[in-house]
Amino acid sequence: MNMQEELNRWKDSFRAAKTPEEKAEHERLFQIFLDSLSSAESKEFARVFCMGFKETVERYERVLDPEERSKEVLDLLDGIRSQLVLELKERPEEGTNEH
Repeated sequence: MNMQEELNRWKDSFRAAKTPEEKAEHERLFQIFLDSLSSAESKEFARVFCMGFKETVERYERVLDPEERSKEVLDLLDGIRSQLVLELKERPEEGTNEH
């Protein structure tokens, strides 16, 4: 599975979701996707995501046009949301002895 292509597909899906219902459906499907990943795939997806997140921050720092900056901020916020989902997924479930 090409994680960069998967990430791009999910980012496009997020941007296409306009209504609260569409956003909720995107979130539901994205969670299903994340849950389907093996541990190795999850780590690779997180690695690719973090690289893209870093690139977005670097682009944002160079952007001067307020309209372009707004798009970059939305990308950044999407990245933060996705990273939090990944981090929560990797946490051991409560009641287990995993650390």
